[in-house]
Amino acid sequence: MLADLLAAAAALAAVLLPSGVAWLIVRRCERHARRRRPR
Repeated sequence: MLADLLAAAAALAAVLLPSGVAWLIVRRCERHARRRRPR
């Protein structure tokens, strides 16, 4: 049971962490380079 919970948490972190880090990087780049890449 604990191993299943740990595996589920690891899978969730593996899915959420890259997307969260990428989102933070994108937001930071948008904030710094707003004039360079207008939308």
